Amino acid sequence: MRPDQLADLAIFAAITSERSFTGAARKLGVTQSALSQTVKRLESELGFRLLSRTTRSVAPTAAGERLLGTLSPALAGLDAELEALSHCWVLDFLFNRRPGDPIGLYFKGGTGLSKA
Repeated sequence: MRPDQLADLAIFAAITSERSFTGAARKLGVTQSALSQTVKRLESELGFRLLSRTTRSVAPTAAGERLLGTLSPALAGLDAELEALSHCWVLDFLFNRRPGDPIGLYFKGGTGLSKA
């Protein structure tokens, strides 16, 4: 997988979720043309079509549906983990750690910090 392919796959997932290039472009804050170019490049790299397009609708192909079966839970899991990590601080950055001190994650919440 090339480094930016995950972003392209997330764009594909957003388009299928919105069932529209226009809606996905609005949601992602990019142009419809940029999304279209991204999907065309992704489909070309993968060697199969992910989306069936008409002038009025867009829907995943059978291959697109199969990919979404794995992709959607994976993206949701990544989102959840990033959200969880955004609520923690690495001890090294919070305190003046001395050499040899243990490293741990501490989570913001309540009246203070709690150790993970």
